[in-house]
Amino acid sequence: MLQSWVGLFGCTLLVATAALSAIRGRFRPVWLRCAVLAVVVIGMWIPIEDGINSAEYLRALSGDLSITSLFLLGIAFFTQLTNRTTFRPSTATLVIALGLVAGLIIYPLELGLSQSTPYEWGYGSNLLYAILLLVALAAWYVGEMLTVYCILLACVGYLLGVLESRNLWDYLFDTELVFFAPIWLVARAVIYRMSRAKKTETNAALPVPQASA
Repeated sequence: MLQSWVGLFGCTLLVATAALSAIRGRFRPVWLRCAVLAVVVIGMWIPIEDGINSAEYLRALSGDLSITSLFLLGIAFFTQLTNRTTFRPSTATLVIALGLVAGLIIYPLELGLSQSTPYEWGYGSNLLYAILLLVALAAWYVGEMLTVYCILLACVGYLLGVLESRNLWDYLFDTELVFFAPIWLVARAVIYRMSRAKKTETNAALPVPQASA
């Protein structure tokens, strides 16, 4: 029962966050964004055929989101709704990049390219636990706390069994995160280059101090 509710919540959160992102620039008052959000959420849970609602249809198509995706969506949802930033967008880059790397390694191997795949580690491998511990410690050392929180929450969710899957990998990342990752990384690269170019233009426009005689 818990797993079903978490899965439906994830689908609803995904659509709600996308809706908030689409209307953020058009509906600036918070109360108006809340009203639009309420309509979207209610619409997701209204039965449309044989007692099945849109959230259930979406879950059947996409599957359950990982704990990492739920956490990132929760942060994005809060930011879009309140215009308050809890984590800088750049801090999500490491989390998303790690998810992309894991997906590019695991998914092709699951297609039968190898008899033994890293996905099997998710069923209780000490090696995977050691890798996650090292990654979390390294992220903590460099100050990437969002990565630490994602790993911690995924492990706690795995221990509590909040998803239908009993594989730890499915708590750490999902196909939606892997497909979204290239878009995010390219966007961050473009933003970084534009920021650097703007900074260079600003510095070039500043008057050059004259040396005193």
